[in-house]
Amino acid sequence: MATITTQYLGNSLFKTLIGDHALLIDVPPSMGGKDRGVDPMQFFAASVGSCVAAMIANYCDNCGVDPIGPVSYTHLTLPTKRIV
Repeated sequence: MATITTQYLGNSLFKTLIGDHALLIDVPPSMGGKDRGVDPMQFFAASVGSCVAAMIANYCDNCGVDPIGPVSYTHLTLPTKRIV
């Protein structure tokens, strides 16, 4: 597995290196971000989604099933519930 290194660049911006690949990660605008990169929750969702998709594609390949078509995710804002 490649080495993963995250560096804080200041102003709520992070640079993550994964082997030879670089990603910019910016916090959401509500936390002071400026949309200079994906926000951490988007990155997490994409990471989990890609992992699941790769496992399903591998399973389909092994079973002779054609795994075509995109799968998408949309973040929905849900009301916050206060626990007393």
